Amino acid sequence: MALLTAQYIIKMKTMIPADDVVNTFHFLTPSDVVLPLELDDIVAALKQFYDDGVAPSNTAVGGILSDHVSISLRRIKIRKRSRVVPTATLREETYNSPTPPAAGEFPHEVALCLSARGQVTAGELQRRRRARQYIGPLSDQSVYIARTGGDVRPSALTRGILSGAAARLRDRTGPAIWATASTVDDVGRPIVNGWVDDAYDTQRRRGTKALTRTVW
Repeated sequence: MALLTAQYIIKMKTMIPADDVVNTFHFLTPSDVVLPLELDDIVAALKQFYDDGVAPSNTAVGGILSDHVSISLRRIKIRKRSRVVPTATLREETYNSPTPPAAGEFPHEVALCLSARGQVTAGELQRRRRARQYIGPLSDQSVYIARTGGDVRPSALTRGILSGAAARLRDRTGPAIWATASTVDDVGRPIVNGWVDDAYDTQRRRGTKALTRTVW
């Protein structure tokens, strides 16, 4: 099997490369020689994850993103995973997403953690079987948040959209399989399940840079 790294890159309205939001997925392919058909399947899988609606609301993951996100521009880059030497890009594709982001926005740092894991094996470190995707920046549209007093959390609808998209990605029948990738042994393990917590995460590296300064 080959273990591939696939980056899904989202442009912000600033169109500044440093502001790009990048989520990294990993996939296993049947043989070590990667075929064009397998690369096609990974591209299709990522497009489906972000752009296809999830029941019962028929809202896509891309539809809960902040309106600071560029309306359509997306980029996918795929390469073989290696901790030793940089590897050549096997496929790079830019496409226009059909899914507009939602109205409203949290600060760019606000994200939701989509956690996934491979098969649990007794006696082995479980962190080698885990993967995380920090989905954001997010819309603060009222339907996507739950307020209790001063507490603001992702709504059940939002968590269901992410969970449904993840389950669909896991259950795809194409040649490429969504997987975890250990930074210790570089072994890919198929995803079996996962979760989305009802709490936001902060990705500091996604924060905007200061434009001005008030001196006192």
